Amino acid sequence: MFVVPNTAASAANPHRLVLLPQLKTEFGVPYSRMHLYRLVKAGQFPAPIRISSNRIAWRASSILAWIDAREMASLGMEVRHAA
Repeated sequence: MFVVPNTAASAANPHRLVLLPQLKTEFGVPYSRMHLYRLVKAGQFPAPIRISSNRIAWRASSILAWIDAREMASLGMEVRHAA
């Protein structure tokens, strides 16, 4: 089951930080913590930001851009990154 991201909150603050549990509940990212780390290492998922010694988070704008890129790829469209 995919959850539609709360784009209104993200659009209001594109630099909002998203914790791991929120990736699933607010953005519908269905991956486990370990799989996300593998995707980050492979360059296939945005890298998190370390916000303390024991906590990481992602920018909401990075997650939304990743979702958009996945959607474009599934439609067979080329994804262009801004320079």
